[in-house]
Amino acid sequence: MKKIALFILLFSVGKVFAQRTSDFTSSSPGKYNDKRTVNDNKKVTDDADYSQIRIIDTTQEIRADVLPFKTEPKIKNDRYYFWYLNNKIHSTQGGYNGQLLNGHYISFYPDKNLKEEGYFKRGLKDGEWKTWNPNGDLTAVTNWNEGVAVPDSQQPFWKKLPFVNKKDQQQQQTSKTGDGN
Repeated sequence: MKKIALFILLFSVGKVFAQRTSDFTSSSPGKYNDKRTVNDNKKVTDDADYSQIRIIDTTQEIRADVLPFKTEPKIKNDRYYFWYLNNKIHSTQGGYNGQLLNGHYISFYPDKNLKEEGYFKRGLKDGEWKTWNPNGDLTAVTNWNEGVAVPDSQQPFWKKLPFVNKKDQQQQQTSKTGDGN
């Protein structure tokens, strides 16, 4: 009888450990928990649910936020979702199987030049996304609205004003030459 009780006890303990799921907020290779969140105003506040992934390989370095959201998103079949699983960022149309990217995303070339920067909202590209070539030249600026690229003709009129664009171009020129005066 003691052997049966011991067997049942060992079997139940083994079953408890077998049902434990992985904890995405714990430290794992390529990922760290910074205990901060970025709210809608892009300000950083303390919060235990904030985490940022960091992936480094031979072609690039990626840093991406995985901020919590209150409700699961309604999946749209025509959109590409970006998500994190097994130290890789994946993209699939109409679904996901991991942690949706949510917040700031930035990637670098191996020499630390910027490659791509933008924001994700529940796994979908949202807002302004910039892309650079390996020489550091800005090659593309694309606006996104919940995973759909917004044509230039639908941008707000104030972004089309020449003096706004001229100021941005002047700032880029001074940063390229290193002459801030």
